Amino acid sequence: MWRFHKYFGKELLTNLGLTFLMLFGIALLSVVARGIEHASGANIVWALLIALLLAIDTVPHLLNISLLLATVFTFSRSAAENEITALRMAGISPIRLMGSVLFVGAFVAAINCFLIHNVIPYVHYKKYRVIEPLVQQLLSSRETTNNSWEIGGNSLRWRRSDGNRYEGLIFKKPERDGHRIEGFAAYAERTTDRSKRILTLTLHDVRLFRYERLDDGALSLENQGLEAHLSLSVDLEELLGKNQREEGEKDVSTVQLVSEYARGGSKRPGYTSWLIHDRNSRGLAGLLFAIVGFPIGLLMRRAGRGAAVAFSLLPLGLYYLLHIVVNRALATSLGASWPAYLPLLGLFGLAWLLLHRAYRR
Repeated sequence: MWRFHKYFGKELLTNLGLTFLMLFGIALLSVVARGIEHASGANIVWALLIALLLAIDTVPHLLNISLLLATVFTFSRSAAENEITALRMAGISPIRLMGSVLFVGAFVAAINCFLIHNVIPYVHYKKYRVIEPLVQQLLSSRETTNNSWEIGGNSLRWRRSDGNRYEGLIFKKPERDGHRIEGFAAYAERTTDRSKRILTLTLHDVRLFRYERLDDGALSLENQGLEAHLSLSVDLEELLGKNQREEGEKDVSTVQLVSEYARGGSKRPGYTSWLIHDRNSRGLAGLLFAIVGFPIGLLMRRAGRGAAVAFSLLPLGLYYLLHIVVNRALATSLGASWPAYLPLLGLFGLAWLLLHRAYRR
């Protein structure tokens, strides 16, 4: 029996790898435009890196879909070529072939659990945060274009630059009361803080002018005189438009979530508990997708791969309907965590029905 498990397991893994590479390639191509948009003018290398981070976020879903299709393809081919019939005639029940299915399904589930609990939260955090080399590339590209910046509402122009030093500056700085300050500076120096997030320009030998709008709509100019230093700061994440959301539970690994929940440090304990169980559920889904794909392959032996793929939409649709719609809605309305396992129960019920029908034939 080990030879059969090895034979089908090898074919399963081959189909799984090919299907995953195809789906991941499609996912990567679909987010390249978003990567270029998020790169905000930086070179293509950083745009592709951002697109890769966006695509990695979909890997657990792609692994599950690839495993389902790989199982269907493997056993529909085996059934169409009468290998399953030959095994039955030899007195070997097809149910014994599920050993290879369970092994590959458990293997994919283990990979998914690791990704969902540890890697995906980090990727989810990183894809919304500025990468410092990307910021430097962006600043350099703007400097070489026209010796000017428009950052954080501040407008700057300079005569010449040398590394982090700029000479002969003209600048505009808005104020919270709606007024603005304009001026000249002999030179400026650029620095960033330890987090590489806050960029600061320190201007030296500054002459300031303050513009104030009067009640009749006219502008009043006031000479503020000379100042030795003036600092202009900007958040680099805001500069690249990546700071549209605050850090949340989805950006934290499961170990950290469990630790916060256990010591009562979670701001939303109900949501945190549900999210932990939801990650467990999504990680284990691959095993059930493999089990569901096995009877589909047996039942689709004469229908061809097109029909097999079309029939595979049934478990996929059921799973994502329960996962996206029913799961979160029930968890929110009931204030409980157990709805996170409803998608698994739905797949288990469907697998039982399909296995029963396949073996009755």
